[in-house]
This record gives sequence, structure tokens and C-alpha cells, in this order.
Amino acid sequence: MNRLWIGIGVLVLLLAVGVGLLLVSLNFHEDFSHNLKAAGRSAMAGNWADAEKKLAHSKEKWQLYQQFWAASTDHEPVEQVQQLFSQLELFQIRRMDVEFASACYALAELSEVINEAHSLRWWSVL
Repeated sequence: MNRLWIGIGVLVLLLAVGVGLLLVSLNFHEDFSHNLKAAGRSAMAGNWADAEKKLAHSKEKWQLYQQFWAASTDHEPVEQVQQLFSQLELFQIRRMDVEFASACYALAELSEVINEAHSLRWWSVL
């Protein structure tokens, strides 16, 4: 009987950890997408100092969680994020505001798609 309760406890613990990771993911993606969209709007308005600051904040946040996303998601979206960050650096250096904003929105959309793929749904609990 003790083994049953130990097994149930382990399953409950694993479920709680999984739900916690999903909530961390939601918080990350909302903040990450918001900063990227704000960077794109700032670049379109000609405020490159604000755009660079918001992009740097997003890039720092991505680098902080990069290994987690590489381990817990598909590798292709993680590689796409890296490619978009490389493009953003080029657009930033050349002050290409439309392309910069477009890449920011594409990166934010990709982040939202990754979040949607790993969001809390009944099938992700199973």
C-alpha cells in the first residue's frame, strides 16, 4: 500500500513540475513578444535608442532561457530564432527600420507560436 501512495505522490509531483514549467513558459513568451513588438514600433518611429534597448533586453532574456528552450522544444524554431536575431543585428547596424520592424514582429510571432505549441491544454497534461 505504501508503494501505491509513493507512486501517486511521484505522479502528482511530476504533474506539478510540468504545469509550473508551462506557466514559466507563458510568462517568458508574453514579455519576450511584448518587448520585440515595442522595439519594432520604436524603430518605425525613428527612436533607435529605445529600439536597441528593447532588443537588447529581449536578446538577454532569450540567452538566459536558450538552453531550456533547446531542451524542451523542437530545434527548428530555436534555430529560426537565432537566425532572426542575426538578421536583426544587421538591420540595426544599417538602420533599416522597415526590415527591422518586420523581423521583430516575425520573431514575436514565432515566440507566440512556440508558446501556443507548449501551452497548457488538456492534451499537454496527459
